[in-house]
Order: sequence, then C-alpha cells, then structure tokens
Amino acid sequence: MRVLVLVLVLGACGESRAPAPIASAPANVVAASAPADAGGAQGYTGAVTLAALLADLLDQANAGPPTATQLRSRYEGSAKHASTAGPNLDHPSWTTSVNGADDVFLDLGGDVVGMQLHEDSRGWGAYVDLAVARGTLADAETVIGKTRSVPRNPDDFKSGPTVAAYVERGGHTVRVFVELDDARTGVRHVKLHFQR
Repeated sequence: MRVLVLVLVLGACGESRAPAPIASAPANVVAASAPADAGGAQGYTGAVTLAALLADLLDQANAGPPTATQLRSRYEGSAKHASTAGPNLDHPSWTTSVNGADDVFLDLGGDVVGMQLHEDSRGWGAYVDLAVARGTLADAETVIGKTRSVPRNPDDFKSGPTVAAYVERGGHTVRVFVELDDARTGVRHVKLHFQR
C-alpha cells in the first residue's frame, strides 16, 4: 500500500500531502546566495548553479512558505526573459508541463536553464520547477541532505529515476524531488513544493 501511495504522489505531480520527513538538510550548509527574503524585496544576486539556487530557494522558506508571487519577485531580476503561460498555455522548450495560465517561466541560463513557478490551485503552496543543464545529485544533496528513491509512476515513460528529500524550514516541510539522468548522477529537473 505504501508503494501505491508514493506512485500516486508522483502521478499527481507531487501535489498530495507528503509522508513524514525522510531527510533534513545538513546544518553546516552555507548558502552561496543573497540573504533570505521571503517577501522578495531583494532580488537574487547569487550564482545560477544548482546548489546556489537550491540553497537560496530553501532560505526563502525560513519565514514560512513563500508564494509563487514572492518567488517571482525574488528571481525575475536574474532572468534573461520572463513569461507566463497565458490562455494558450505557451511555454519554453525547457519545461516539461504547464499547470495553468498563471504559470511563470524565467529563463536563467547558466547551469539552471529555467525556473517555472506556480501556485497550487487548492491552496497547498507554491511549486518551483528547475530545468537543469549542468548539476549532479551530489550538488543537490550538499543542500537538501540525503535523498531516497521514489518509485516511478507506471504511466510515466519519459522521466528519469527520481529521488526525494523532505526538508524542514520555517516550521513547514519543503518537498524536493530530483529527476536524474539514466546514469543516476546528473540532474535533469528539480521540483520544490513549499507546503502550506
């Protein structure tokens, strides 16, 4: 039954409630980013690397789960281009899906090609999807802690192997799903869910 529940979590794009946390970020991780500001008043000025962005994204949850609007305010200044899906659900080639017309796409360049932001329509919190050009599981685990394998949705023939960590921040759990390449060392996509 537990395996079935995990499959359903993936099948719902990670929008179901998470089980108890299975990993916490190491306490000695030093973020290579600007100071945390969940209100987004300060824009992100750090490096566009997987580890730096993950550290900064997690820092945004220290004061409680940020909204997609707050995250957009923080990262839009670092983007080469920003767009929304709109009524035609337009999206850049680096994204794997569109959740609705309000989805925001930030083209970042660098190791992380782009960032997709959206708010869960049921009020369960903001989601961030990172499209990664260069990054390793080791890079991610230096920030999010040890990960565990997640069973693949039986209907998913496109995604690579996926691992997950549940990171406590600001009294809430941030769920982090990392899609790996076939060698299980390189990262393709990272999805963060700032649960409310």
